Amino acid sequence: MPLAQIKRCQKLIVCWVSRLDVFILQAFWMPWVFAFGAFTTISFSIGALFDVLRRLTAGTLAISTALQVSVFQLPRFMVLALPMSMLLAPLLTSSAMPYPQVLKVL
Repeated sequence: MPLAQIKRCQKLIVCWVSRLDVFILQAFWMPWVFAFGAFTTISFSIGALFDVLRRLTAGTLAISTALQVSVFQLPRFMVLALPMSMLLAPLLTSSAMPYPQVLKVL
């Protein structure tokens, strides 16, 4: 992409996104990452990790196969964690606002 097109796209994006949207996204980003990671880790450890570890200790599953099974099952738990994290992140964001007046302004 030529430099002129990149600058034009940046100007369009800056004009399109308001300051309030940027403030909300900056406040929303880290709680969402935390919630997504927490829900993915918890659901993955409950759903697949115990079964894989049980089979590893029993000797019926090789380590390379266990890693493959874990990697292939991870998207299944990420799909479950995405809606839950989208529900938890606004709660964490609104509770972490610096002043109660910020919520009144929004």
